Amino acid sequence: MVQEVRYFLSSEYNQRTFESCRNVVHPSTSGSILSLMCGRWGETLCTARRWFDFMGSTANGVSPFDILYEYVEEGEEEKGREGRNHLGGFVAHDPSTTPCDQAVEVRKRWFSWTPKKEKTY
Repeated sequence: MVQEVRYFLSSEYNQRTFESCRNVVHPSTSGSILSLMCGRWGETLCTARRWFDFMGSTANGVSPFDILYEYVEEGEEEKGREGRNHLGGFVAHDPSTTPCDQAVEVRKRWFSWTPKKEKTY
């Protein structure tokens, strides 16, 4: 059974995601979602790293296993003399981030599925 996952992500992605979500209001409390999703730090002391670390911790009561985030600064993925970086060849996750006030672009699926027609005899 999985007990923990080590996840490499860019610090820039971490910060962009935090900035995108920090002002979202939870409808039932009328307060920031960070007051619920940042653990003991609450809305006031929450940072991008504290938020992700809390969401990836089994201590939050929701995550089924610990996610150990490895925050990678820009340029840390550059290869060294031996052609390997300190990340062991892993590349940090760094997708684009859609701000919460914008619609998410729906992408085409990478696969297509067509149901088989039933044979008629």
